[in-house]
Amino acid sequence: MFLSLNSGGIDSPVAAYLVLKKRYDLDFIYFRTDAESEKKTLKTIKIFSDIFKKKFKLYSIDHASILNEFLEKSGRWDRKFICIFCKRMMYRISAEISEKYGYKALVTGENIGQVASQTLQNLYVLEQSVNIPILRPLLCMDKQEIIDTAKKIGTYETSVKKSIKCQYVPKYPAINTNLERILKIEEKIEIKKMIEASLKNLEVNII
Repeated sequence: MFLSLNSGGIDSPVAAYLVLKKRYDLDFIYFRTDAESEKKTLKTIKIFSDIFKKKFKLYSIDHASILNEFLEKSGRWDRKFICIFCKRMMYRISAEISEKYGYKALVTGENIGQVASQTLQNLYVLEQSVNIPILRPLLCMDKQEIIDTAKKIGTYETSVKKSIKCQYVPKYPAINTNLERILKIEEKIEIKKMIEASLKNLEVNII
């Protein structure tokens, strides 16, 4: 049983589909920063329910409060690392849920070099935040392959619907993050308390 991180974009549903196609079970987790992306996630999971004739569990986390705290406690020159911090927190919270409910690995739609947080160095830094295995079915696929698969399974139209651009993405995000640097930034932030607060307010739905 795996736990799939869903962003509301094109990639993560395709990653989940490829795992489900292999007859592995999974559930979903969504980190909420805006209402529109959450609606897209719900629609995507409903598509999977129809395809695979089964229900899925969706864990929803309020992630905006975590990112706001990062902005409050980090220095001006640290803010280019917010996307890395954001994803490391997603990994950590997902790992905690996995440990509690018995998920053996996380599934992501990460694709090497596609966006700033997905350079090889940044993926390495992300992985250092958790001990649970990270499965990346799309790692070396090209974008057109991913789009074609999304169209084939029926998630593309939902994924490309216009939603609010993430307000936290900096103009120049870090593309070659040094692990020691991000660890130093994280020392200013009460990571454990953030995770505990997120889990306390965890929402769970069956779709």
